[in-house]
Amino acid sequence: MRGILLFAFWIFIPMKWAAAQTYWWNESVFYEIFVRSFQDSNGDGIGDFNGITSRLDYLNDGNPDTKTDLGIGALWLMPINSSPSYHGYDVTNYKALQQAYGSAADFKNLLNECHKRGIKVVMDLVINHSSDQHPWFVQSAANNANYRNFYRWESQKPSYLGPWGQTVWYSKNNSNYYALFWSGMPDLNYRHKPVRDSIFDIARFWLDSMGVDGFRLDAAMYLYENGSNLKNQPETIEFWKAFNDSCKAINPQAMTVGEVWSSRNEVNLYNGKLDYCFEFDQAQATLDGINSGDLFNLKTTVKAAYDNYPFLQYGTFLTNHDQNRVMDVFMGNLDKNKVAASLYLTLPGIPYLYYGEEVA
Repeated sequence: MRGILLFAFWIFIPMKWAAAQTYWWNESVFYEIFVRSFQDSNGDGIGDFNGITSRLDYLNDGNPDTKTDLGIGALWLMPINSSPSYHGYDVTNYKALQQAYGSAADFKNLLNECHKRGIKVVMDLVINHSSDQHPWFVQSAANNANYRNFYRWESQKPSYLGPWGQTVWYSKNNSNYYALFWSGMPDLNYRHKPVRDSIFDIARFWLDSMGVDGFRLDAAMYLYENGSNLKNQPETIEFWKAFNDSCKAINPQAMTVGEVWSSRNEVNLYNGKLDYCFEFDQAQATLDGINSGDLFNLKTTVKAAYDNYPFLQYGTFLTNHDQNRVMDVFMGNLDKNKVAASLYLTLPGIPYLYYGEEVA
C-alpha cells in the first residue's frame, strides 16, 4: 500500500496554491446520507431527521481533541422534499419535507445541532424535473393556462431518443410531454420565466428561511434542450451562473455542487458557474486502477483534474447512491478498500464519503 500512496506526493510538483483561494468546503469531508436508510428514531422502519441527530457525535462531536468520531465537516442529505417514491428524486412540493422523515421543527433541530458541532448541511435540490404528481404538472397536463408552459408539450411526438437511447417523450391527454429520466419525472421548462422565478424562490426558502448551507444539484447538465441536443446547452450553463450568484446574494457562504456525470471536458464548462462539480473520471480511474493494480491511468487522471479545474474545486469520491457499493466493486477485498480510501481522502479535491463506506 505504501508504494501506491507514495505516487500522490510526486505528481504535483508544479505547486499552484500560493495565490489560490479556498473555501470552507475545502476544509471538509462530506458525508452523503440517504435519510430513509440511515437511522430510525421512532421504530417505524424509516430513517429520519431525529435519527441523524442522534448519530451526530459519531460523525463529528465538535471536539477536535477526541478520536472517537469521523471528523465529518459537512452532510449531503439526499432528497428530503415531499415525494411519492422511496428515493425522493420526484418532488411533489419543493417547500415541504418528506413527512416520514420528520417535521420542520425536527429538521431545524438537526441543522442547529450540526452547526453547533461545526457541521455544514447541504441538501439535494432536484430541479431538472418534478414528479408527475406535482400540482404544477397536474395543472399543466389539464391545460391550465397558468401552468401549461411549466413543462414541454408537443402535439406531435418527436422521434429522437435520450443520451443513453431512452424514450424521452410520453403521451398524455392527447399531447406529448418531455421527461428525460422516465414518465413519472417530467422535465421543467426553464424557457418559461415563472419556472425560473419559482426555482430561485425555492432556493431562497431553503437558504434563508430554513438555514441550509448549500445545494447538491441533481442532473445539472440537462436543464435546457435545443431540439435533440439535450445536455450542456449554453442556456443551462448561463442559468447555473445566475442561480449561483443568487444563492451567494442570500448567503455569501452558500455552496453549490453540480452533478455533471460526464467527462472532464464537459464538466469544465461549469467552471466559474457553479462552485464545483463532482469528478467522475477520477472516481472511475481509482476503482479501476486499484482493482487492476495498474496505476498509470489513475496517475494521469489525478494530474489532469488538478491541472484543469480551479484550484482544488472538484468533488472526489469512490461510489455514490447511483452506483454499486465500493466493497462490491472490490469484491469484498478490505485491503483494496483501504487503499482507495487512503488515496481519495488525501489527494487534492473535496472528498465525499457515502454513508457506511467507513465501516469497511
